[in-house]
Amino acid sequence: MIVAKAGYLVKREICKPEQVLLLAFNRDAKEEIEQRLEQLVGVSLKAATFHSLGLEIIARVENKKPSVAVEASDHLKMLDLLKDIMADLQAKPEFAGLITTFFGYHLVPHRDYFDFRSEGEYWDYLQAHEVRSLQGDIVKSLEELEIANFLFLNGVRYEYERPYKIDTATTVRRQYQPDFTILEPEVYLEHFALNKDHRPPYFINEREYLEGVKWKRQLHAQQGTTLIETYSHQRLDGTLLAELEKKLKAAGVKFNPIPPAHMFKKLAELGAVDRFTGLLATVLHHFKSNLHTIESLQARVTASSDPKRNAAFLRIFEAVFDEYQAQLSRAGEVDFDDMIAKATRFVEAGQYQSTFEYILVDEFQDISVGRARLLKALLRQRADARLFCVGDDWQAIYRFAGSDISLLRNFERDFGHSDMHRLDRTFRYNNQINDLSSKFILKNPKQIPKVVTPNSSTDSTCVWIHRTESTNDQVVRGILNDMARQGRGEKLSVLLLGRYRHLEPAALSKLKRDFPRLSISYLTFHRSKGLEADYVIILGLEAGRFGFPSEVEDDPILDLVLTEPEEFPDAEERRLFYVGVTRARRAVHLIAPSVRTSAFVLELLSDGYNVAINGKAGVVQIVCPLCKTGIISARKTNREFYVCSHSPFCKYSPPRCPKCKEGFMLSADHGATPRCTNLICGNVGKLCPTCKLGLQVLRKGPYGSFLGCTRYPDCGYKARIAKSFSR
Repeated sequence: MIVAKAGYLVKREICKPEQVLLLAFNRDAKEEIEQRLEQLVGVSLKAATFHSLGLEIIARVENKKPSVAVEASDHLKMLDLLKDIMADLQAKPEFAGLITTFFGYHLVPHRDYFDFRSEGEYWDYLQAHEVRSLQGDIVKSLEELEIANFLFLNGVRYEYERPYKIDTATTVRRQYQPDFTILEPEVYLEHFALNKDHRPPYFINEREYLEGVKWKRQLHAQQGTTLIETYSHQRLDGTLLAELEKKLKAAGVKFNPIPPAHMFKKLAELGAVDRFTGLLATVLHHFKSNLHTIESLQARVTASSDPKRNAAFLRIFEAVFDEYQAQLSRAGEVDFDDMIAKATRFVEAGQYQSTFEYILVDEFQDISVGRARLLKALLRQRADARLFCVGDDWQAIYRFAGSDISLLRNFERDFGHSDMHRLDRTFRYNNQINDLSSKFILKNPKQIPKVVTPNSSTDSTCVWIHRTESTNDQVVRGILNDMARQGRGEKLSVLLLGRYRHLEPAALSKLKRDFPRLSISYLTFHRSKGLEADYVIILGLEAGRFGFPSEVEDDPILDLVLTEPEEFPDAEERRLFYVGVTRARRAVHLIAPSVRTSAFVLELLSDGYNVAINGKAGVVQIVCPLCKTGIISARKTNREFYVCSHSPFCKYSPPRCPKCKEGFMLSADHGATPRCTNLICGNVGKLCPTCKLGLQVLRKGPYGSFLGCTRYPDCGYKARIAKSFSR
């Protein structure tokens, strides 16, 4: 469309070629526009990326082109540079203190235990953020993380959840493991999830929890061991660490704070420095591209939901940013964001005079605040200047890179009165793919509605869902076999798509050799944008942190520099799925596991979409009856067993069938009769009447046989054997 518009302007002599500027977002797109202009229209016009335009404006004003820092185009070198800057700044006590404070107490965004609706929701949050202490332990609460790091930073030697020195295991309780065992002198530390009213979160069984607290206190009193207690309400009051320090010192515990260099080394070993540097690099890019200042971020910090954490980060960022800019200045270099910002200032000040009567922008949905400001500055210089943009908000998938979808959705707000023309015909995919993808994307009411008309039509179902327990590689090979057989020697293109690079099939090279008539390639969804193939196979459609939609949560710190998040759940992930599906000309194959299936696939299965199913259509995902949000799924080591997806936080594990020893006793609903998953067996069990989670099984003790719970020792249920009990 943009090529046709440019050709029209020149061919009709509406303007001269030098008065037309075509803008693209990357070099490949720019070169493609230039080639298509030559081939299809027969004209040569100026096309540029925003970065190259910025470079040209600066060169004209300063009479020389600035050098572009190598870190601008090499992400790994940028990360190395930021790590070096932090390492150098460590020598300054003030900066070392900032690092200690942030990494010790703010590395994971804090949410209060009492804010969660269920224990499973809390486990979800912990799994979305790696809750690992500076000592290297995965801990089971954010408050325990704060305590663990406090002990580590103050040189207090401890062990996390080490078994108590006295054997306490009984038929009712497993061996006692205090939260923390201080080694010198021996002191035990328990952190209780209790509010000021001495009550736990409402989703925890209050009677059982308080009985556990009482039992622990009595045990330490009987054994003469020192117990220190801390509470959740102290974290809310801001007194947790001060109270802990006072109690530890009163118990004779010596503090020996570790040097910052030692802590920085430990952080590097745990990978925390790499993750933090990645966050710094992302914030730095958005800080510049969205034209923020330290002062504007300070205002956002004050208004944020976690001002202490955000303020701690901003102090580190300001120090690193100042040194980064100083190094660029000393080297006489700029980065890409500087180029656009500096060019914009020159245009706004009138130091650069635009000659462009028509500015044409491709993929406008990817525009950022900084680029939009440059466009507006160029337009304001000429009363006759016109802006022509081509964009599709259904394909806005680059918020992480700085794009602001609101600039397209609210175009007139930023650029004044305009005419909008919908491009409502597609020449790529057929009616079946079009109907499904359009219905799917418009579930989000914020997407601009339009009716797309495909150029081809078929009555055949063109979207297949493969629900399977096999590996991706096995399923892909089966799909390719069918394609090769049905293609009857025709040369076909096949695009394998995944949310992440690691989903690329290990046997991709072999697949290419085994199917010479198929042109097979693997790409992530983001890299596939703008491409097409006869067939698309989408991998990794499962639930979970690295599933699709992705459950990896962006650090809330990014809200300081990113555009406003969207209200509709998984809005950008939904657009990413739409982009993937619409790469196909003929058909789409979606590979999803039978258990822990992607929410997107479950929607396609349940909401009236026209899909064909290969595998078990009616597989029910069993919600963990203990934590209420985890999904029961198989896990294999030397044997297969079932666990909750929140493992190791949630300890629920369905019992193996006592009859066939192969299946597992599962129930889809809390309290329903457990049945063996082995359909040949069909054994029906009896729920434990005490915990209503385990299974009643026959056990033998010193006084004969009895019934016990499979969840022993967590559940101590015991009963005499009734004659009607079936094994």
